[in-house]
Amino acid sequence: GRVILKWGGGLITDKSTICTPHHNQMNKLAEIVRILVENRHSVVVVHGAGSFGHLRAKEARVNEGRIDEMNQDEAIIQIRSDMDQLNLLVAESLIDQGLIVKTHPPRSFVINNGPFFIADLDRFLTPNCVHITFGDVVIVMMNENSAYYLVTTLCFVYPQNFLM
Repeated sequence: GRVILKWGGGLITDKSTICTPHHNQMNKLAEIVRILVENRHSVVVVHGAGSFGHLRAKEARVNEGRIDEMNQDEAIIQIRSDMDQLNLLVAESLIDQGLIVKTHPPRSFVINNGPFFIADLDRFLTPNCVHITFGDVVIVMMNENSAYYLVTTLCFVYPQNFLM
């Protein structure tokens, strides 16, 4: 079957220090993914932002949507860059286990969140690889996207394809 694993940002990073990964935790989680793949499961890893996203996002108040008196664009660019770096670390931990990975940054396929979530989720059905995505700052009409919405939407849009 298909399995979605949420790697919490607080588990794979030190949330108190900006852009500080917990490599040991990522490697342990990657071993679990390898075992799942060896047992013929298709896996999607959705990782959180932890210290690679939340600290800057909070400072720039991106979760509140556009604030006219703040220049949030620079913060969003930096948050996305930091998230790409964390995503690379997650991917490397899986590749080091001999796994083939395919990364899907939400900003490339998601608009909005919650009940207004719009995305092409068929990309997660491609076989023979571990799919990776993450909480990200995406184009929204309402507010910020998070990994939570992505996990729950995948589970409910494709209940026949994923174990919950």
